[in-house]
Amino acid sequence: MEIDLPLVFVFLFAIKKKMGLGPTEGGWFRRVMLNTGSGVVCGAIAGAASSAWRQAPGARAVGGGRAGQLSFAMTNLTQGALLFGTVGAAFAMGESTAEAFTGQPGPVAAGLGGLMAGAVLGMPSKSPRGVAGGAALLGALSFIMTAL
Repeated sequence: MEIDLPLVFVFLFAIKKKMGLGPTEGGWFRRVMLNTGSGVVCGAIAGAASSAWRQAPGARAVGGGRAGQLSFAMTNLTQGALLFGTVGAAFAMGESTAEAFTGQPGPVAAGLGGLMAGAVLGMPSKSPRGVAGGAALLGALSFIMTAL
């Protein structure tokens, strides 16, 4: 599945603004579940949109007909939901862990959350360089966006 990075940044920024919870408010488990659930929903929507863009219209269905189209759509939908759900969980775990250590929310916590989420986004590349690049990029962007 192709990753749309601007959509991921919007997703993480929206979750960050929606949560507004400190390290002791709401609890770690609640934050992880909220971010994971939001990620699954956003990923399913992104997967459905990706499926709609990439498959042929119904009249030109080849290679399995309608069943093939349904299989293709469900594959894209579940892959998107799984990826975004994992990204949301990784971000929440990283941010909550950093907030627990520092005792306050802030750029460091957001940076660590972004670092973990970026590492998850880099994993489909199946290379250490992709994982490190995704982690560095998303960690830096999360740190900068929170510091502003």
